[in-house]
Amino acid sequence: MFDPEYLKKGVCLKWKVPHIFSEYNFFDSKAGKPGRLDTEEFKRYLKDNCQNKRVAITAGHFIPNPKDYDEVPQNPIRAWELACQTARYLKENRIESRISLILNDTYLKPEARKIIFDNYLNKLPRPYSLIMEKNGLGVRDVLPCGVNGDLVFSEKKLSNRTTYLIRKKKSLGRAFGANSHCINGLISYFIDLSQNSNINVSVIIFPSCSWLTTKDSIDLYLRLDDKLRHICYFYTPNCLY
Repeated sequence: MFDPEYLKKGVCLKWKVPHIFSEYNFFDSKAGKPGRLDTEEFKRYLKDNCQNKRVAITAGHFIPNPKDYDEVPQNPIRAWELACQTARYLKENRIESRISLILNDTYLKPEARKIIFDNYLNKLPRPYSLIMEKNGLGVRDVLPCGVNGDLVFSEKKLSNRTTYLIRKKKSLGRAFGANSHCINGLISYFIDLSQNSNINVSVIIFPSCSWLTTKDSIDLYLRLDDKLRHICYFYTPNCLY
């Protein structure tokens, strides 16, 4: 586990709080209502609904450890493995798909975040690279940030970009301004997929504690652009362990 001294405040405990969607693990913005699927059903659902589409799968969300970037908790590793298996499955069914990683770095102290920015945004943690290799994937299958070319997305950088767009009144109005860093980060990620990477379907494999934040981000983004389809699978309880 990362050293708590690198955090600006305590670890998020949302995963301990029950919420109204706790009985569901799946959401498709086109279908408009949540549901429950197992992993094989989820992969088949994507195959059946993403024909002739370009798909981005983001998973493996974790708080990076500036002392040891390759130290990744088990839950994010499980999510990343499912993402790689899913990308391979879609490719085998002739559906263009790539994977992406968004670091959960919003609540790191500035000095800790600088270490991450200076050293790690152009490489994946070694456990992730090994899982990709096992599934026949390589760096070419990782979707980089369309704005700055980083191989790995930073939630903090994404959030700052949303704040900039609101301030300059470019793309986003003030209605987008009263949100958490997590929501702002996802909004900029969606903008990047749609405008800079020509993605048609955004697939998110996140921990269940992020359900409400993810759903709020999607609902808000759809007010800006309803062309990007969002399919979410909440696979692990949290990104901490």
